[in-house]
Amino acid sequence: WEGGVKQGSERLEGSCSGAAWITQPAGRDFLARTMELPVLTRRRAAGAVAAAALTLLVVGCLLLANSSSHRVNRTALEGVRNLYYKNGNEALYRKIKDLYGWKIDWAMGGDQPETPLSEDRLDTVATDAGHVASYLQIAELPPDMRAAIDPTIDPCDDFYEFACGHWEESKGGTIPKDASSVALQWDEVDKDIETRMRALFETDEGPAGLLYRSCLAGTQPTEAWDVLTPWVDLAETVKDNTTFVNASIQIQKADMTLFWSWSVDIDSWNKDRYALFFKPAHTMVSKSDLKEAAEGAEESKHIKALRDLVTDMVSLAGYDDATAKHDADNVVAIEMMLAVGQNDSDAEGGYDQWVDRDYLKFTVPEVDWDLWFNEMNFSGVGVGDDDEEADDEGQPLSSPRLIIQQGDYLDTLSDILQCKDVYGAQLEEEECWDRMESYIRFKTIYNYASYLDEDYVDAVHEWHNKRYGKMAKKQRWKKCYSDTSYLLGWASSYLYVEKEFPKARKEATLDMLTNIRAEFNASLATTRWMDRGSRVAAQEKLRLMFFEVAYPDEWPESVFRNEGQLQDKGYPQNIDIIGYNAVVRATVRVYETPHRNRWGESYPIVVNAFYSPMVNGLWVPAGIIHKP
Repeated sequence: WEGGVKQGSERLEGSCSGAAWITQPAGRDFLARTMELPVLTRRRAAGAVAAAALTLLVVGCLLLANSSSHRVNRTALEGVRNLYYKNGNEALYRKIKDLYGWKIDWAMGGDQPETPLSEDRLDTVATDAGHVASYLQIAELPPDMRAAIDPTIDPCDDFYEFACGHWEESKGGTIPKDASSVALQWDEVDKDIETRMRALFETDEGPAGLLYRSCLAGTQPTEAWDVLTPWVDLAETVKDNTTFVNASIQIQKADMTLFWSWSVDIDSWNKDRYALFFKPAHTMVSKSDLKEAAEGAEESKHIKALRDLVTDMVSLAGYDDATAKHDADNVVAIEMMLAVGQNDSDAEGGYDQWVDRDYLKFTVPEVDWDLWFNEMNFSGVGVGDDDEEADDEGQPLSSPRLIIQQGDYLDTLSDILQCKDVYGAQLEEEECWDRMESYIRFKTIYNYASYLDEDYVDAVHEWHNKRYGKMAKKQRWKKCYSDTSYLLGWASSYLYVEKEFPKARKEATLDMLTNIRAEFNASLATTRWMDRGSRVAAQEKLRLMFFEVAYPDEWPESVFRNEGQLQDKGYPQNIDIIGYNAVVRATVRVYETPHRNRWGESYPIVVNAFYSPMVNGLWVPAGIIHKP
């Protein structure tokens, strides 16, 4: 510590010639006294003096250009907020003058050299020096960042308040009432894209524009009745395992989820193939809440909110209060079973299990899996003979791999279809399938609710408020923009790129990335902590990394998939068409060979960038390529 202060003083004299006054308060006389104290006290003294000395190193340089009166350069200290320092910055200047004028000497006992050091005095100096240092550290930050900081807060005590203490006042308000959070750098770009896309949607005659305008037109209660009637009638037909499977097929062909969801994505074992993934449907309430209730605890506020949601949904669909409340009981009972039967998200087991069709038949024999796979047009998935040509992992080339995620839920599905309750007790057949009818009725209504009339939309909004926290209801156009840009992300992106995105930005961004790669490669060549083998491997990986910038050179079929099929009215009917078409496309894609540079669902209008370690590629969408 002694050498550090001494060297600090010398550096100050060398770089700020004429500022040797700083060496006196932190000079050898004070060090000598400090070193005679017990270790803990010396350390406290060292911390206080070192903090003050380091701060004053900077202050000394600021003072150098001024007169002998040591007036502080006001430009260099422009980060000081007048809100906390009245009469300009005089209080801060006075604190600096006090520190170098007498306070360090005072803290070290200069006025009472024979008395023990005072920890209170040392703490005072350390606090003052820390405040000054905070102001000096933020002085060179960009004005908008500096305005959000509260430098009166010690960042070591509360970094969040230091960094964001003046965010609300500096940005002119709080988080919007219809949003759960804000991210300024992203949100400004999002807002610009939103404004441009909204104007395009209002006149576009393609799928994106038609979906947006059908959403704006809204759905009348009579239309909602017509949309829901076939589905609630379907729920009433489920009386056994056979009718359950038939209902499940119809529901999942419509791109809705019931007990399990499925998707087609890159094979976890072979990135040159697609696979069919099964995973459990999410419970409406956290698994922990449901498990605790199943064990006898009082139902949480979220479970009670779920009961309210089910009651509202079923009542709006035309059922009486008794049926609605009965359905709420049944839905909660099945939700508890689903929660108890799922392993925790951080559990090691149950993820990405490579199975075949026979595994499903053995684990959940109550489901006619051959019927499900055939009717869903996945008849070639998860089958194959042992003597067939296979990939390196052993999966027949004629059959895409079947992968189960979090597989424990299959046992629970079997229990439900065997008519067991959450405690393993056997239910009567009538009660069992009455539960199933209630659950299917609610799930199909809820799947449509956001696209129906305002009574349904309001009920969903109220549920979200209870589940996730109060937020104002979005303006209709915002909801419609969000739905359109999500459900038709590729069609929306195509519209944006063709109408609004300067193509020269794509080449400029590629040039920038190429330059960054060259600089990174050069830095790897001189990295000391890597051995030669690691360095060569890293450079080769860097060389092979590919860039997908702005938009794909060849647009995917999903851009044009819904052309000529949507109308500017009939919002839920448009949603049906989009869902059915997505399912049909997935049943074809599972047999195709994926392109390494495939964008997937990362649309060009997304304000973000992505790196995939699986294929060693970097995607930089047009949405994030904006001028600073």
